[in-house]
Amino acid sequence: MNIEKIRNYNVRMLAVLLSISVAGIGLTFLLGLSSLIKVFFDEKREISTDRKISIVDSKPKSQTTFSDPILIDSARQLYVYKISVSKNEDEDAFFNLLLFDAINKISVQLLDKPFAGSGLINFVAAGETLLSFEGSEHDSNKDGEITKYDLKNFYIYSLEKRQLRKISLPNAGFISAESLEGRKDYIMRFIEDQNKDGNADLFDERALAYWYDFEQQKLSPIASPALLKEIEDLQPKKTED
Repeated sequence: MNIEKIRNYNVRMLAVLLSISVAGIGLTFLLGLSSLIKVFFDEKREISTDRKISIVDSKPKSQTTFSDPILIDSARQLYVYKISVSKNEDEDAFFNLLLFDAINKISVQLLDKPFAGSGLINFVAAGETLLSFEGSEHDSNKDGEITKYDLKNFYIYSLEKRQLRKISLPNAGFISAESLEGRKDYIMRFIEDQNKDGNADLFDERALAYWYDFEQQKLSPIASPALLKEIEDLQPKKTED
């Protein structure tokens, strides 16, 4: 037997085994290093996420804010404030009204329920100071909140009587109102919610005219049902060629 050949063979086999061992150790090291890097970045990502959450949570929430005072009676020094939220971009919008008596230092809120209002106007008619505005007090469209997109009512507040009136129609939303010259009566429009979706769809549903008798507290249609039918019968119809 050639001892030299056997020795050389054993040396080669040992070298192969050492190479395989070194390769295995290197692969194990790389896998371990990869796991450590992954853990490091995952922890860093979690820390970053936590910081982002804490930043979001630390942002100030919407807060009650007052408008500029609106003088509505100079002799009695009466002012009204529109109360809204700090994040509201619509300066005309409010969720409550505060009446402030500057002489007696007394404040009174005009609304006692959740509300989304706008269009505040103050004027004097027949010797009486009135405030008028429009707004929603029910989530008519069922979107989870009371907003300007819900069906609206019309409101009149008498400063002398300290009395708030709501003018509304079932299954209808207020659109506009105009006070009659020198009187406390109004002519106004409401839109019928014919499809019962809780929205006033100007292009899909009809708007009708009414007049409001302030003293009688009565809302009546401008056109009686009979007159309205006569008018509708005169509507142009499509003719066949």
